[in-house]
Amino acid sequence: MGEKFPVYLQLKGAEHLYCIPSESVMEEYQVIGSKYAYHKLEASIYPDRVRIHDMLNDDTGLWIRLTKEEFDEKKLLIESEKTKIG
Repeated sequence: MGEKFPVYLQLKGAEHLYCIPSESVMEEYQVIGSKYAYHKLEASIYPDRVRIHDMLNDDTGLWIRLTKEEFDEKKLLIESEKTKIG
């Protein structure tokens, strides 16, 4: 793949943020109204690895690439303004 990790992404039209530190790990900050959820996916099965691969390739045009600084700023905003679920 030749990707330099970590990769930072945002879903277009949403506040969902993703940090992909390797080909098999993804961290997600999912905003749901006034709350947010944090998920860490360690892709041990093929469908999860395909999901990460598809996000990195962005054949669908759904993802905005962010710099680390942009990601950190948006993540801080989510954590300070939203209530964590769970």
